[in-house]
Amino acid sequence: MEASHELLAREQRFFDEEAAELSAEELSVPDASQVARYQFASDSPRNLSKDALFARLLPLNGKKVLDYGCGQGENACLLAACGADVSAFDLSPRSVEQARMRAVLHHLDDRIDFRVCAAGQTAYPDDFFDVVTGFAILHHLHTVLPMVFEEIHRVLKPGGVAAFIEPVANSPMLRFLRRITPIPCYATPDERQLTYHDFEPLRRSFSGIEFLHFDFVGRLRRFAGLRQVRAFRRIDYGLERALPFLRRYYGTVVVFAMVEEKMALDQSHASAARAESSSQTRDSTQRDTEPSTAGGRYVLLDPAQARLKAGWLESVQREPKCSVFLHPQLDSEPGSGYRVLANGELAQDHARTCVYGVLAPKVVRLKLLPGLRFTAKLKGYRLVGNQFIGDPTGDDLSAMVEAITQPVRRAQCDCILFEDIEMDSPLHTAICQHASSRRNLRLHYPAKPQPHWWIEFPERPEDYWKKFSKKSRYNLRAAAKKLDHTLHRFTTAKDALKFLELAHRVSKASWQARRIGLRITNSAREKRWYQQVAEIGALRSYVLEHKGNPVAFVVGLQWKETFSYEEVGYDSAFADRSPGTVLLFRLIEDLIAIDTPKSLDFGFGDGEYKRVFGTRQTQSGPIAAMGGHFRPRVVVQFAKVGTTLRTYVDNSLSHLGMRSTLRQLYRR
Repeated sequence: MEASHELLAREQRFFDEEAAELSAEELSVPDASQVARYQFASDSPRNLSKDALFARLLPLNGKKVLDYGCGQGENACLLAACGADVSAFDLSPRSVEQARMRAVLHHLDDRIDFRVCAAGQTAYPDDFFDVVTGFAILHHLHTVLPMVFEEIHRVLKPGGVAAFIEPVANSPMLRFLRRITPIPCYATPDERQLTYHDFEPLRRSFSGIEFLHFDFVGRLRRFAGLRQVRAFRRIDYGLERALPFLRRYYGTVVVFAMVEEKMALDQSHASAARAESSSQTRDSTQRDTEPSTAGGRYVLLDPAQARLKAGWLESVQREPKCSVFLHPQLDSEPGSGYRVLANGELAQDHARTCVYGVLAPKVVRLKLLPGLRFTAKLKGYRLVGNQFIGDPTGDDLSAMVEAITQPVRRAQCDCILFEDIEMDSPLHTAICQHASSRRNLRLHYPAKPQPHWWIEFPERPEDYWKKFSKKSRYNLRAAAKKLDHTLHRFTTAKDALKFLELAHRVSKASWQARRIGLRITNSAREKRWYQQVAEIGALRSYVLEHKGNPVAFVVGLQWKETFSYEEVGYDSAFADRSPGTVLLFRLIEDLIAIDTPKSLDFGFGDGEYKRVFGTRQTQSGPIAAMGGHFRPRVVVQFAKVGTTLRTYVDNSLSHLGMRSTLRQLYRR
């Protein structure tokens, strides 16, 4: 403790001496151009660290902001000029005196309350500030960081955010080079650059911790004596996105941290609100770089809170056409990385919050060239269930698309994947319209749209068979008699384990196991998931047995009005007796006889059995929404070349009448 007091005393003397040398001309900073720069900061790959911090925090109108370690008040004045009610403190009395003079000079003294006190020992009330921010302060406090982080957590309001710009040295090699290289360095005797390890105490009380990295190539400017320029930043940005492992060599980070269970200041919400506050002063032609004000109604939140989870469950249970995959019991394991889309206007009262969609972490693998196993990975999210809860339309739908695409527009991930979207749906239209109006959002189709088949059961379900001719019905029954079989239905949690055991045996004997890999692994994770599905009453899967041995299976889920035909497999040794067709025939008979759904969804992709049994056809396919940054653009261009080559080969084989034959040989 005594050593800490001595350190603080040395820091105070250093900055008192520095403040005493401050000229009247230097107090005029920030000037009008600098103020405008940060008042209208927006996300850009060319942003320097302070631009990025302000772009994320805006709008600040009416918010209580604490400038943690304000120095001579330059940044406190900038925050006040952006509309914040600022409190600021510093250890150095002379620095605070100069800061007050600066505020008076800029006519901001009524917006800023300056105090002299030490970090970690302030007397600000609990839950008082919306934002706590600091500019190169934490690396002076490296010996007392846990205490500092606890205080920041204490003074932040629910929904508050902490944001700091700090120098870092995460590479031992660079730390060594810094010690031996004679580069002019302005620093106090006790300060040091931080490492990722220094930020670990943040995780005890904060969530949503995020790092933005700066100054990789930008380090070279110090050798050449150049000032910081945006050209260096653009290069740094591209290298970081293409080669993430380089982040440890970057020299500056902007760190954002949100208080546990208080995440109302979501990135998409803040960005959308920023557009609303500045819309009166910006030309409408600039709207392609800012989100619409409508998007501010919806925010992405961490689903861990119990009250939010209850609102999520209520939303799912209320909607008759909601996908079973949106059920919170299936999609919200702690630490899973899920994000839920909720109404931002109700975010402070999670008991009343309605959930409208769910994003789950997803690694998209794109095959670059046909015939090669090499794939490129894009890390992002997928829209769970390929739908928003409640089937929104109009402005609400546009605002939701705006909110969930914010992570790619902010370059926080590579893509947002919509795995199976109906081409004539309002959602597809909204996605395309949103992409066409945003320069930093692009769409990629990993696979071309294909037929999507459904069975729509009539009011009298048994009338479904009238779609077949007498001959077709006879052939189906004959095929069923040809294969001596027994049909088993599985619906309970106990049944789930038995189903997985049998389906795993079939999966190992299927053509997919040889060509693609096991479809049913019977792993502990798979067992837990199927049991959870059974517990919410959605499991309805089938196994076809021949003389006591399983020969075919269907993973079926029935939730509300829809039966989802998720996965099918059969023992290839029985291929000549059509076990898949027999199982589907018997499955439909069972659906008609007991608890008939309104529809059966065969899912994405065409197939002869789907054409035979289906009653309605649409077109659907996957869509990936991507930002304009370097790496995803390169990967997508290679993938497009591969897709073009595969399409050419498919069309050529179809023209020669060889495609079906080769497909059958491939599956043997």
